[in-house]
Amino acid sequence: MKAAILAASLIAAAHGAHADAAADYVGLAGSYLTTMDQSPDLTDLSGEWLMMSQLSPEAPAAPEDVTRMLERFCGGNTPTSLVIEAVSDVSMTMSQQMRDVTYTEGYHWAGGHRFLREGNMDATIERLGLAGMAPEKLRPMRQQIVRQQLATVDILRPAPDMLVLMQDGIAGMLIRCPAG
Repeated sequence: MKAAILAASLIAAAHGAHADAAADYVGLAGSYLTTMDQSPDLTDLSGEWLMMSQLSPEAPAAPEDVTRMLERFCGGNTPTSLVIEAVSDVSMTMSQQMRDVTYTEGYHWAGGHRFLREGNMDATIERLGLAGMAPEKLRPMRQQIVRQQLATVDILRPAPDMLVLMQDGIAGMLIRCPAG
């Protein structure tokens, strides 16, 4: 329930960036709840996206704030910029450039809105800046890293240019960057 309220709040805040987003959400929310066994169509997700929840701990106060964030952070390898590639109609990858490492996670449909997420252990260790750590100190952290990488994630698509990823009660919202 908390995740649904957060998603609705974020979508309403993003209304100015994508004028039909709030209307799309209201119109589609019921159908998402009644189509839990249908496979999602991920074929048109490819492109650059922003993880809006990383840019602001709270929902942007106004549509102009969302527009400013899209203008500022889209179009490059910023830490909040993600590249999504559709692998098939039910599978995708999400890549992010951090420092000198490109980190890629795979998402594979498991039913309903649930996806299995998998990452690369070595790239994760590098991304977190732990590559030079002594093996005996790194060993206890590996279990937590594996748990995060091999997780189930619920992915909702309330509008064509929005994704909501939910894991362990925490929701993150992505908005597609404008083309060009």
